[in-house]
Amino acid sequence: LNLQSRRAEAMTVLLDEAEVKAKGRLRDVVFPVSEAASQLARLKVQEKKLLEADASDQDLDAKIAELSGKLRTLESQRRALLAKPISAPVRFFVDMVMGEGSLSHATVAELSQCLASWRAPRLLPLAERRRDLLDQRLHLHQEQRGQMEGPRKKEIQEVSRRLAATEEASEQISVSLDSFWEEVAAISDLSQELQGLGLQVPQELPDPSELKRLFGEWAWNLNCPVQLLFGSPLQCAGQFLVEVLKELGAEHSRELFVISVIGIQSSAKSTLLNYLFGCGFATSAGRCTRGLYCSLMESSGRTLLILDTEGLMSLE
Repeated sequence: LNLQSRRAEAMTVLLDEAEVKAKGRLRDVVFPVSEAASQLARLKVQEKKLLEADASDQDLDAKIAELSGKLRTLESQRRALLAKPISAPVRFFVDMVMGEGSLSHATVAELSQCLASWRAPRLLPLAERRRDLLDQRLHLHQEQRGQMEGPRKKEIQEVSRRLAATEEASEQISVSLDSFWEEVAAISDLSQELQGLGLQVPQELPDPSELKRLFGEWAWNLNCPVQLLFGSPLQCAGQFLVEVLKELGAEHSRELFVISVIGIQSSAKSTLLNYLFGCGFATSAGRCTRGLYCSLMESSGRTLLILDTEGLMSLE
């Protein structure tokens, strides 16, 4: 218990230090590689929209050229990230999970509780602010009665801007175990990509094969949910997860049954799956599933793949 307390305290201190350094951009500091991948995905979506846009736009070629330049710059910056040290919280996480040789429920619970305790006091005021802003926007829309050029238009735009800023702040603070695994996977994928280009990868990086083995334990032995779609815009998990799932499939080659749930946002889909199958999908008041999660388990000689989906018909 003393060891667990010291490790939780150490992680809390590292996150506090990163938060001070980040100045509102915590994920860029703690998870730079996965964040760069998300930024790259967003720019590629913009590029796709421009390429499909009406050719009559006189500025279209200039916009495409500008965006292509941003993509090249970001790609170069993303590759350069491997030359930098891994962030202190991620390094601590890697050392912690690799140091034990085999993951345990106690370690998962310890890390989860530590991160939840760190997040809670920061997210609570943001959640309250978000609810207030949603109420304000709804009230303004009711007064506006659909007339976008009416007197409430600027107020609606301002409330929407503040709402977006609040949600971004919440996203920056929402540090979970998934966030750490996403960064580890992004580092592994980028390392593999650079090796494929014949570039040398710094020796400081953790052993990908060992991390994949541990992540396989995480998904199968400990029945921890795995995020398949993540980020904004949503993107598929990379080669790291593909190889882990292939290895699990080869090791546990049984008949596969896929079970999923779909429905409106905040309708207790995750809670239902947890109750029926004991999946361990994250649930809490005001929390909504983002992207797509899966949980793997064995039942009566069959492999079950449980999918938890992002809700439909959100207010946003």
